[in-house]
Amino acid sequence: MLKLVGLQVWRGALLLADFIIWKSKEEFENKTILEIGSGVGLTSIVAGFYAKKIICTGKSHCINFN
Repeated sequence: MLKLVGLQVWRGALLLADFIIWKSKEEFENKTILEIGSGVGLTSIVAGFYAKKIICTGKSHCINFN
């Protein structure tokens, strides 16, 4: 089992971050976004540029960005 597996940036996170940038205004403006199991939180950080509110959870923490 890999230690600290949640701290790795996965290809899916990179793909989703790219999608968020591509669809920014149409899909994410003035929305609340919940990311469960965020790892390093890359997609939450990117979504934070466009969304109204971000809730980001990991293994033992929850971060709420307003």
